[in-house]
Amino acid sequence: MKKKGRDVGADLAVNRRGIQSVEVGIPLLKALQTASTSLSLTALSDSASMTASKAHRYLASYVRTGLVRQDPRSREYELGPTALSLGLAVLSQIEIISLAAEAARTVAESTGHTMLVSAWSERGAVIVRWLRGVEPVVTSLALGSVLPPLSSATGQVFLAHLPRIATAQAVRLEQRSRQRLKNASLPEPRIDELIDKVRKQGAAWIDSDYIPGLRAISCPILDDQGEAAAAITLISVTELVADPEHPASQALARACEDVNRHAGIASLPGPRRR
Repeated sequence: MKKKGRDVGADLAVNRRGIQSVEVGIPLLKALQTASTSLSLTALSDSASMTASKAHRYLASYVRTGLVRQDPRSREYELGPTALSLGLAVLSQIEIISLAAEAARTVAESTGHTMLVSAWSERGAVIVRWLRGVEPVVTSLALGSVLPPLSSATGQVFLAHLPRIATAQAVRLEQRSRQRLKNASLPEPRIDELIDKVRKQGAAWIDSDYIPGLRAISCPILDDQGEAAAAITLISVTELVADPEHPASQALARACEDVNRHAGIASLPGPRRR
C-alpha cells in the first residue's frame, strides 16, 4: 500500500511539473504568431533562443500535426490549419463573436452580399467568419487572412476603436510594407484624422482602395469598455455599395447597432455621409 501511495505522489509531482518539452517549443509558435510573414529556420531558432537543429525537430512535429505549415518552395514556416482551427474554436466560445457571426449571417441573407467577422491580433484584423452571399466575390481574402489597420475598412474600424498601444505593432508592420512597395508611409497627423473620421462616421468605407474592384463597409462590435471586440464587414463588387445611404450599408449598420444594444453597449452613431 505504501508503494502505491508513493507512486500516486510521484504522479502528482510529475503533473505539477508538466511536460517541459511542450513549454520549450512554445516560443517557436509565438514567433510565428507575431510575424508579419513566414519565417526561416534561422529566424525562428534565433527568436526562440535555441539551436537550429533543436528548432527543426520541434517544427517537424508541428508540421506533422498541422500546427505549422512549411512552404515547399521557400522552405519557410508559418502557422498551419490546426493552429487556425484552435483559434477559431476559442473565438466561437466568446459570446460577442457568436452574436456578431449571427448578425453577419442575417445581413448576408437579406442583402445577398458576402459578410466577414473579424477579431484583432497583433498583426491586424483577422477574418474569423466568412458568410457567403448570393453575389460572387473573387478575392485572395480567406478565413484567417489578416487585414491591415490603415488601408482596409475592417482594420480602420479597429484602429478607431482600440487604444493606440494595441494597434501600434500592426500599424508599424503596414508602414514597413508600404515602404517595401515604394508607397509613402502615412504620417501621424493623417492617421489621427483617419481615426477621428471613422469614429464620427460610426463605420469605415473602402471603395477599391485596398483591393481593386472590391468595396467594403465595416462597423465595430464593442465590448463593455467601449473598445472594438469584433468587426462586421460587408464586401462587394457592386459600385454603389460603399455609400452610407446604400440599403446594404444601412442593413449592416442596423445589425451592428442591434448587437451592441444586446450586449449592453451604448449605441454608436449611425453611418453618415463622408
